[in-house]
Amino acid sequence: MLVWLRYGNESFIYLLCASLEVEVACVIPGQTPGQAPGQDESIEIGFHTCGSRYSNDICILKNGVVVNAREVSRYMTKGDRYTKVVGGVRIVVVDRSSRKNIHVSIFIPSERVLAIISEMWGEYRVRVGKGRVEGEEKVEKWVNERYEYEKRVINYYYVEDGEKILIGKREYEPTRKLIGLPRVTIETKDGKVIVRGDTYHIKDALKLQGGRWNPDLKAWVFDRMPNLDGVAEVEGVR
Repeated sequence: MLVWLRYGNESFIYLLCASLEVEVACVIPGQTPGQAPGQDESIEIGFHTCGSRYSNDICILKNGVVVNAREVSRYMTKGDRYTKVVGGVRIVVVDRSSRKNIHVSIFIPSERVLAIISEMWGEYRVRVGKGRVEGEEKVEKWVNERYEYEKRVINYYYVEDGEKILIGKREYEPTRKLIGLPRVTIETKDGKVIVRGDTYHIKDALKLQGGRWNPDLKAWVFDRMPNLDGVAEVEGVR
């Protein structure tokens, strides 16, 4: 959480951690909270970290352009300050990062702002605006010659007056399912039978036939030739 304290003509900005430890991020002489240096009537958004925790703001301009503070912070280094034009709007970007944590602020003219959404650990909340955030889930599928893959994806949209604007995406680890029988190769060496290849899906069947996993060889070792009919597709025997 950001906490502003004012003393005389100076404003202090703090990042308050969950552990109640307070770290001074910066001292800005003569500046009021939320106001860009040298710019009036601006709204401040930012990306801030405190250890493993973070908060991120996403601003939607009235022309539909999305300004994601986290994305902007990836190109910043400590102490940077610059002005740029995004979607025809002049913004001011200031990096006040400390040695341990990131504190990037972006100042945007308030009359050009449609909405601001705050994100914390994957949860979205509308801070400024009349709309709402909606999530749409879909499953992406693709295949190669051996596996069928599925990946769960949630797209997050800001919705206002029937208009939908994409503001974020969450992707989960894909799962895969084997197509057909797994492929293995068989090698005989020093009186032992060594089975290598795509054995993960048939490990129980290999164990039942007396196979032992050898982590050094990264293969299954048998005292005699296993029967793999209907279990695996043998691509070669050496």
